[in-house]
Amino acid sequence: MERQALEEGTGFAQPPGPHQHWNMDVSYINIAGTFYYLCCVLDGFSRYIVHWDLRESMTEADIEIILQTTKEKHQEARPQIISR
Repeated sequence: MERQALEEGTGFAQPPGPHQHWNMDVSYINIAGTFYYLCCVLDGFSRYIVHWDLRESMTEADIEIILQTTKEKHQEARPQIISR
């Protein structure tokens, strides 16, 4: 399946290959009455979960640790980080 870049103003152009965009998504989930934060790092091309972590708190330092761990697992990658 060939991906095409979109023209200005028509939406977001998907990356042409893996490990060019990593999307960060943080959600909270309730497990047996306790809320935890689920942080997933997804590849923007394949939508593959590159790394995930479940934490009791979610601070800026937690995000930095999760990203650092992800980068260490994929040392060849130089992605643009996109958060939502």
